[in-house]
Amino acid sequence: MPGLGELMGLRTFFVEDLLLAGPRRGGMNKYLLIEGLRLKRSIYVSAEEPTVITGLIDWQSTSIEPAFIYANETPDFAALPRVPEEDPLENEQNETEVSGQKERELKDASVCYQTYDVVMTALVHKLRPARLLDPTLFRLFHYCHTTWRDSAVAVRQELIELSARWAELGLEGLCPYSPTEAELKQHARD
Repeated sequence: MPGLGELMGLRTFFVEDLLLAGPRRGGMNKYLLIEGLRLKRSIYVSAEEPTVITGLIDWQSTSIEPAFIYANETPDFAALPRVPEEDPLENEQNETEVSGQKERELKDASVCYQTYDVVMTALVHKLRPARLLDPTLFRLFHYCHTTWRDSAVAVRQELIELSARWAELGLEGLCPYSPTEAELKQHARD
């Protein structure tokens, strides 16, 4: 099994040679100024006109990164809410009122999500190629900075999936990470 250092070396190969190089990437070699914490609590709006942004805070996570790094993340203000399981002990009289309110909130969140998706895909031209990429090409990078928490197993899993789909994704040559059957069995046990 490759160690963490070897896996990180493969990450460098994939960033520099696979995603950012070559005309086939169609704009993936664009770097963007990205503010990584796009959260509701980081955006201030006008009290009189809530569609007017008056300030942004928490810029400490701002970076210049390849477009694919954040292209398919949805900030909390545009994410669909998780629907909690119903509590069977809830008062039945208020059930209709609460249900109606939850339905409105879900509809509002859905409009925000769809609007964000359309704007990011159609109007933010530098992100469009990245948003249209097959997720298998960039999922690997979502674990690189969290290996301390998710372990190298998560990175290895993404490499295995990428290796299995290499030709299907239209990538040239052989994948530089080709695990043996023994390595796949060991990975399944990990």
